[in-house]
Amino acid sequence: MKRFMTRQRESNKEKKSAVNWKRTSCGLLAMTVLMSSVALAGCGSQEADVTEEETVKAIQVETAAPSTNTIQVMSDFIGTVEGSEETSIIPKIAGEVTSKNFEVGDYVNAGDLLFTIDDTALQISRTSAEASVQMAQANLNTAEAGLIAQQASNGATKASVSETLGTMSTTEQQLENSVNSAKRNVGAAKGSKGLANESFVNAQKQADNVKDNKESAEDNIGYTEEYLESLTELQKRYNNISQASDIDAAKEEAKSHGISDSELSGFTEKTEVANYYLSLNSNYSSGEELAVVVSSARNAYEGAKSTDKSLEGSYSSALVAQIQAAISTQTSADSLKSAEEAQALAEKYKEDYENFTKNTITANANAQIVGGDAQVISSANSVTTANANLTSANAQLASANLQLDYTKVTSPVSGVIQQINVQQYEMASNQSVAYVISSTDSKKVTFYVAENAMKNMSMGQSVTIEKEGTTYDASISNIESTVDAQKGLFKVEVTLTGSGADSFITGTSVKLTTATQQAIDVMTVPIDAVYYESEQAYVYCAKDGVAVRTDITTGIADENNVEVVSGLTPGDKVITSWGSQLKDGAVIEEAVKVQDTTEEAVTETSTEESTTEAQTEDANAAQGEQVETTDNVNIRAAASTDSEKVGMAVTGQKYTRLEEAADGWSKIVYEGSDAYVKTEYLKSLDAEDMTEQDAPETVAETETETDTTEATTEATTEVTTETATEEATNQEETVNE
Repeated sequence: MKRFMTRQRESNKEKKSAVNWKRTSCGLLAMTVLMSSVALAGCGSQEADVTEEETVKAIQVETAAPSTNTIQVMSDFIGTVEGSEETSIIPKIAGEVTSKNFEVGDYVNAGDLLFTIDDTALQISRTSAEASVQMAQANLNTAEAGLIAQQASNGATKASVSETLGTMSTTEQQLENSVNSAKRNVGAAKGSKGLANESFVNAQKQADNVKDNKESAEDNIGYTEEYLESLTELQKRYNNISQASDIDAAKEEAKSHGISDSELSGFTEKTEVANYYLSLNSNYSSGEELAVVVSSARNAYEGAKSTDKSLEGSYSSALVAQIQAAISTQTSADSLKSAEEAQALAEKYKEDYENFTKNTITANANAQIVGGDAQVISSANSVTTANANLTSANAQLASANLQLDYTKVTSPVSGVIQQINVQQYEMASNQSVAYVISSTDSKKVTFYVAENAMKNMSMGQSVTIEKEGTTYDASISNIESTVDAQKGLFKVEVTLTGSGADSFITGTSVKLTTATQQAIDVMTVPIDAVYYESEQAYVYCAKDGVAVRTDITTGIADENNVEVVSGLTPGDKVITSWGSQLKDGAVIEEAVKVQDTTEEAVTETSTEESTTEAQTEDANAAQGEQVETTDNVNIRAAASTDSEKVGMAVTGQKYTRLEEAADGWSKIVYEGSDAYVKTEYLKSLDAEDMTEQDAPETVAETETETDTTEATTEATTEVTTETATEEATNQEETVNE
């Protein structure tokens, strides 16, 4: 913060030299304004209270969107220079040499193909390995499907068992109900004789009712049959017309049913003629509609016959019931005896269930659960076995591919070929040296790193070597994957090539610098914009004129930027400047950019903001009066200081006023909706005001009592005491924050 204040003071001194001749005459006036402002601030009037509530002192901040950068964490190491060496190349597999490149004395680069070994058998092995992988994958898919099916079956079994066990009490209750019912039947049988006569009367009435219904059903059959015959005849005539051999035949058929030539003259299709005939003789417009009606009539006719047949059976049943009711008094004794026997049987069933059946059901249920679980375990074991087989098949395929790679023998280093011990079409042994390459024009530097650094390094990675004030570019040529037993670290080799390698002396130490961590094209923010609370990193984002604390997850960092893993989006506006009053919820104002001109510093808003304001003014000009704010002021949802605060307007912000109420509030357009601001903090803008505001010369030359700008503050400091100078400077710094 002190550095920021110092930079502001130095900037102020530079500005003074450009505008001092204008501002000297304004010094006493500005001092008077400053003292008047202090005096007014001390008043305890009611208006002062309202101002304190409705106006908000905004902190000026600088913002920037997160950027995409590559961050590298560079580390220094001490390495040892080692002398040149000969490299012996031994093939990893034996076989016939199918091609040989280079001769003794040739220079080769690292990676050049030296010779190839016959790969015919290995190609066959790879094809077989690929087939094994496919088969193992198919077996795994089958095993997994079997496991899913068995799990589903086991779930169903357990649900069934649960239902069976759960309904045992219901079965017991049913048996108990059967016993009780049998007892009630015994009592009912004893009184059945008295009900026999009543049953006979009811049976006689039922027979009479069925007889009446049967007669009605017979009438319905006659009606539906007659209706069906008429519809069938209509459909037959329609079909004769629509299915005639041609249009003329269709018209002749229609005329045979009473339609004149003049009525048929305009038809060219048989279907048109048939539909016209249908419309004249029915309420239907198409053969399809007629077919539906015929089908419905036929169903109704069949239904009527079925009903009649059913009623005929019902009538016979009613007569039988009547006869049975007549003789029921004679069978009441037998019914009583049967009821008593049924009661005894129900009691026996209940006893047997409690003594035997319950135990059998429980044992069978437990056996089903155990068996289902065993099947699931067996299926799971099949999946495990299939997975193991697939892993083994993939390993065999990888081995086959590796063996094929071994048939192409390349040079691991750059250098001169000193010896060749293989010839084309002859056998190469995996126990003998095939090529000897001397890297006489290169040297290497070895150094040791910890495991975490080793894992972040790669072959070919750039390394800078420093020796006696001179730097050399090199690259990593080898990284040991096993730890050095003596040092407990991992060995890394850097190869030096070219003329610069001659200046390195074997056994000497040099400084190496390389990246041990890096993040490529990641979201970053300036390191000074990140704060920490305990171990939680956070930034402040500018949102709707308010500083909002936003927790973030950070990655690696360099001296300028920090990687943001999560918590921000590319469109966020991160506050990059520091301020002692900056906190979560603080009212802020984004600092404007200042551009120096030949006479004075002119404050310009961003092109995007100006464009947006201009568009807003154009859209709202025809709807209300154009106004601007005279101070930083709260924007309310309703005309009351108790209503919700929906935003904050900074000094000089323009709005469209829709209405000015007598209660001291004005309705404005804010973000497309109606909102309210105290009228005392708004001033009207006419065409002349708009012109002056848009002209940079007018802004630079106009310094009013209500616009205490940076220039006024500087002019005041030139004619006041040292104390006044410090106070004016503090005011300027507060505005810039």
